[in-house]
Amino acid sequence: MYLPGKASKARLREAENARGNRAEILKARSQGQVSRRDLFKMGLFTAAGAIVLKNGLSPFARSAYADDSSIPTGLPRSPLFGVQAFTQPMPRFDVLPRNPVSALSPAPTAQANTTQQPLNTALEGVGPGQTGPIEGRPPGPIWAHQEFTRFPPAISIYATTEGAKVNSVYNPGVASTFNSGIVATTPFPPPRTTGSLEPTSSPASSTTITIRSSWPGGETSMPPRAIPTPAAPPTMAASIRYLATGTRP
Repeated sequence: MYLPGKASKARLREAENARGNRAEILKARSQGQVSRRDLFKMGLFTAAGAIVLKNGLSPFARSAYADDSSIPTGLPRSPLFGVQAFTQPMPRFDVLPRNPVSALSPAPTAQANTTQQPLNTALEGVGPGQTGPIEGRPPGPIWAHQEFTRFPPAISIYATTEGAKVNSVYNPGVASTFNSGIVATTPFPPPRTTGSLEPTSSPASSTTITIRSSWPGGETSMPPRAIPTPAAPPTMAASIRYLATGTRP
């Protein structure tokens, strides 16, 4: 569809003119200068609403500069506006590990688990001895997981939200040849803070979703996460936040 980089200037100019003509039609139609019926009467559109197969208008029409009748006019390459080429590799997402549901503690329930647990006194307004529910969901059947009994979870994904840190368990799920040459065992540093060229000096100054593959250790920060969940089996994701204090209990 798009013209190759080695296309002649004549073919590029032909494709540019065709795109300009289509843009003029679109502008006139959007501003109410012409109607769909007018375009049909002009012979620019078919009764089905498709643009006519005509050179200088349709990208599928035969090019006037092509020897082969099967070669269309095509589309010109998108303008780059001086943008630079890629300066660094783009890693694939970090694939989160799939664990059995039995790995979650406490075990997931259809309705919110309102079991009380001690609250971290580092939280604002929390005093010694105060407790709170394990889950953040409101209690009651109206907030319960749908079809929890009919389709019980078979896979669990465990994640935490906390300050960024070095990712030493990066798992792209593919070989390095399909990941810009990045070896999975290469540690990834925390992301840079906004507006700064220096790495983050404090874990709490940058927020990422991280995961634990084991305890202790196994925390990750970059690249972004990917949860490999097909249509089946049902998956339960557990997320714990440590942003308020920056420390785990």
